[in-house]
Amino acid sequence: MRRSAVVPWLFLTPALVIYTVFRIVPLLGTIGLSLTRYQGIGLPIFIGLTNYLNMLQDPVFWEAIQNNLIWGIVHITIGTSISLFLAVLLNSKIRLRSLFRTSLFLPVVLSWAVAGLLWDRIYQPTPSFGLINHLFQVVHHPELMHNWLGDGSTALAAVIVASLWKGFGFSMIIFLAGLQDIPLELTEAAGLDGASAWQIFWQVTLPLLRPIVSIVLVLGLIDAFRVFDPIYVMTQGGPGNASEVIGTQVYEVAFSNFNLGYGSALAMALLLLALAATLLYLRFFGIGEAY
Repeated sequence: MRRSAVVPWLFLTPALVIYTVFRIVPLLGTIGLSLTRYQGIGLPIFIGLTNYLNMLQDPVFWEAIQNNLIWGIVHITIGTSISLFLAVLLNSKIRLRSLFRTSLFLPVVLSWAVAGLLWDRIYQPTPSFGLINHLFQVVHHPELMHNWLGDGSTALAAVIVASLWKGFGFSMIIFLAGLQDIPLELTEAAGLDGASAWQIFWQVTLPLLRPIVSIVLVLGLIDAFRVFDPIYVMTQGGPGNASEVIGTQVYEVAFSNFNLGYGSALAMALLLLALAATLLYLRFFGIGEAY
C-alpha cells in the first residue's frame, strides 16, 4: 500500500517540477519585483506598496481597465451569441456541413501577425488600399470613409471586430461538441409534443448546454483581461491610449520604459482582476451548478 501511494507521485513529479519552475517561481518573482523600484540595472530597491499606490492614481491604468471591460462584454455577449448560433446551424442537417465547419474555424489557426496584417489592409484609410473605404467609394458614399485605426473613437471597436472574426470559431467548436452530446431522442420527443424549434432550443438544448456555456464564458472572461496580441499588432494601444489594455500597458512600462517594478505591479493587478472576475462568475453562475 505504501508503494502504491508513492507511484502516482513519481509520475506527477516531472510535471510538478516543470510547473513550479516555469509558473510558480516566476509568479513569486513578479510579486517580489512589484514591491521594488527596478530599472533592469543594479539591484532592486524595496519600496513596499508604492507601485500599487501609484497605479491607483494612474489615469492610463483606469482607461486600460475600461477597455478590458468593454472588450470582455462585447466578446461574452456578441461573440458567444455568434458562436452558439453558428454551432446550432452547423449541427443541423445542412449541405456541406464539413466545409462550413472547416472554413469558419480557419481564422482561429491564423497567427495574429497574419490576421493583424489582413485587417490592417481592410481598415486602411486610403480607398486604393483599404477595403472598407473602397466599398464606400464604390457605392458613392465617400463621406463614410474613415481612418478606422487612426481615430481614437473607432480604434478599439475596429480591433474588437477583427478579434471577433478570428476567435468565434474556437467557441463554435466547443458548442458544437456539446450539441453533439445531447441525445437526439430528447429534441425529437419535444418536437412530437408540439414544441417549436425556438422552444426546443430554449427549453431543451440550452439548459443541457449550460456546462459548456459556463466554460466558454469563463474562458472569455480570462481572455478579456489577458488580451495583448490583437491590440499590439494593430494599434499598439493607440492612438494615444484609446485602445490601451492592461496587457499592452504592462509591456510598454516594463519593456519599453524599463520600469520593471511598476510593470510587475500592473501584471499582478491583471492577474487579480482576471481571478476575481472568474471567481465572481463561478460564484453566481458556476459550472458545478449546471450538473
